[in-house]
Amino acid sequence: TITADIQNIDLKLIKPFIPEKISPNGTINGNITHTSNNNKPVIYANVEVDSIGINDIVVGDIFLNSNYDNSNNMIIVSSLLTKPNGHDTILSLDGNYYPYDNNSINGNVDIQNIELKTFNSLTNNFLQDLNGSIHGNIDISNNLSEPIAVGNLNLDDIKFSIGFTNTSYHFSNTIDFTPQSIIINNFKLYDTNDNYFDVRGTISHNYWKDFEVNLNSSLSDFTILNNQGYSGNIIHGKTILSGDINAQGDFKDLEVNADLRTNSGTNVTLELTTNKTASEKSFVNFVAPYTDNTKPTETKAKSNGSFSIDANAAIDNFTQININLPYSMGDMSINGNGNIKYTQEKNGNYNLIGDYVVASGSFNFNFQNFVRRNFTISNGGTIIFNGDPMNATLDLQAVYQTRASLQGIPTITDPAIAQQRVAVNCIINFSGSLYDPTITFGLEAPNIDEDLKSMIFSAIDLNDQTVLSQQVFSLLILKSFNFSIDDSFINTTGGVSGNYMSIISGQLSQWISQIYNGFDLGVNYNPGNELTPEEFEVYLKTQFFDDRLIIDGNFGVQNNTNVTQDNNSNIIGDVQIEYKITKDGKLRVKAFNRTNQFSIIETNSNYTQGIGVSYSTEFDKLSDLFNRKRRKRIY
Repeated sequence: TITADIQNIDLKLIKPFIPEKISPNGTINGNITHTSNNNKPVIYANVEVDSIGINDIVVGDIFLNSNYDNSNNMIIVSSLLTKPNGHDTILSLDGNYYPYDNNSINGNVDIQNIELKTFNSLTNNFLQDLNGSIHGNIDISNNLSEPIAVGNLNLDDIKFSIGFTNTSYHFSNTIDFTPQSIIINNFKLYDTNDNYFDVRGTISHNYWKDFEVNLNSSLSDFTILNNQGYSGNIIHGKTILSGDINAQGDFKDLEVNADLRTNSGTNVTLELTTNKTASEKSFVNFVAPYTDNTKPTETKAKSNGSFSIDANAAIDNFTQININLPYSMGDMSINGNGNIKYTQEKNGNYNLIGDYVVASGSFNFNFQNFVRRNFTISNGGTIIFNGDPMNATLDLQAVYQTRASLQGIPTITDPAIAQQRVAVNCIINFSGSLYDPTITFGLEAPNIDEDLKSMIFSAIDLNDQTVLSQQVFSLLILKSFNFSIDDSFINTTGGVSGNYMSIISGQLSQWISQIYNGFDLGVNYNPGNELTPEEFEVYLKTQFFDDRLIIDGNFGVQNNTNVTQDNNSNIIGDVQIEYKITKDGKLRVKAFNRTNQFSIIETNSNYTQGIGVSYSTEFDKLSDLFNRKRRKRIY
């Protein structure tokens, strides 16, 4: 017979043998006796562990007692985990062990109240603010090598947060245990808006080996990402999904399939920014190769050799995607639709495949923090994914409309025409790699007569990107074309030139737009001369009623004191008002008032007004247009 008397042994002695992040607490006292009965070893124990805990969080006290029943050749085990006060039971384990009868066991685990907040220090790397409790009862039988567990666990008011996604969830549910499976029935995980992620199915096993998963789940307006604001993540924002997910296979060969769709409120930002500025991005030599300092490190999922993913995501027009471009060129905000497929192989390699078609959007162009202009992204542009997300291919066009002076254009010699200000579209085209796009420029002059348009563009080589970039930047900064040899802003009379005043007006517009968030609001002042009138304009573009009412216009007055005028009004301005009748923007009504430009061959009235209704939809074949299923209308 050997008896060990244990007094005040600190559990920290076992720290070298357990994971580094786990620091045990507690003191062991008691005695253990080893003897024999009919030449068979027998162990008696009476042990207490005081203030057992993890990482300085005390769970409670453990009481363990074992005795040998000679008549039945079994060890009787009784253990209890209580709160530190020694009275309130957390769980108890009672049972019999038959060491000489195939190592059989017969016992019961009664869980009365496990408080999950105790384990926060262990889960903080992934789960935070863990709370709630577990209670249940499980019977254990058979033998140690092939144990059978039957019973249930009740998960009560469980709450937790996930740090890197900034999401919080809660649930209450029961998990059932049968001899060969774990049953998950109608398990609903709720987000902060009480939208749920429903999981149901079984995890079968062969005596707790060879696990086989068969789980199905559905989501309904469920938030999986809510880390809005750049926090070092390449992707951040808010993602709300609906759809179905299923997982099948064993733990070594698990296949996850998903069919998902984004919901209204999804707003995701992709960070492609670098420490370089737009001045370092060539706008003449448009192909800039990657360098070690600018190309992002390719992200590869960690190889685990255990599961594969095949997920389809349908993206609708209510989903907003923001792209912060490299070289501090600015940022895009786009809405559109597409079907994107995400696959991940068991070796960790992943691909993103599919086409995203832009329906609407804006591009806030930024050049050296000096020129900031809000462009409109044209409908029909695409982002095509064909593998690595960073190598997605862009084909987008952004348009900025300004009213430009015709002064200085060499092909316009008539002073009456030169004094006009016409609507000109400055165009930036994006193509090539998403991370390092190729930039080209273009110009358009909509809503003016063809003769005047021909006179303007005959002076500009539309095939020369150097010339186009010069004109586009001149229009963005000065609101006029530039054919001068020098860039002097002082005119021959010694006064402040209109070009210089345009720069001041542009900077003032930028400050106003920053103050009034949600408004593209600005001013423009042209002091005029003997050929052109003095003008003051206010430009406004904004959206109301959840972006369904869009107002875009410029209003102002001109002083014709120094200019010979026949019948032009002193009031100038164009305005367009558009309202999305349906929430998806397919049915719209539009009204406008537009200034008529000077015509060489005919006399126009000062303005043209109009109103119209438009409807747009997508279809794969013509028959789909006339055989569409009735759906609930969204207003």
